[in-house]
Amino acid sequence: MSPRSSGFPGRRGVPSVPAPILAVIDDDPLVRGAISSLVRSLGYGIAPFDSAEAFLEAAPTEVACILTDLQMPGLSGLDLCRLVREEGSQVPMILMTAYATPQTWERAAAYGLVALLEKPLDPDRLAASLVTALR
Repeated sequence: MSPRSSGFPGRRGVPSVPAPILAVIDDDPLVRGAISSLVRSLGYGIAPFDSAEAFLEAAPTEVACILTDLQMPGLSGLDLCRLVREEGSQVPMILMTAYATPQTWERAAAYGLVALLEKPLDPDRLAASLVTALR
């Protein structure tokens, strides 16, 4: 085992703890890339998807949290949240949007979302929301 894989720099034989994997779902490749980079910089792994449908088709079981855009072609982020909850999953979810309305906030709360973050994302709010989600 190399020191790099040990979880503690310079310590051999210490098993590493894998970083939680977060699904990042956004139809805009530039936004998805930027959010993925930000999430990686916070120490998490990512599983990027360009649509809610792609996420559902892949059905990743190792995802510790879902970060999804609200407005996307096909299924919206709220549609995805509803479907995930209908399947009985309690995976934490964070909704991201540039179009927050009081109704969006109400629906997000009804699905038990950890947070509704407005775009452009504030890195500190995202980091705090992820800590809350992954407790």
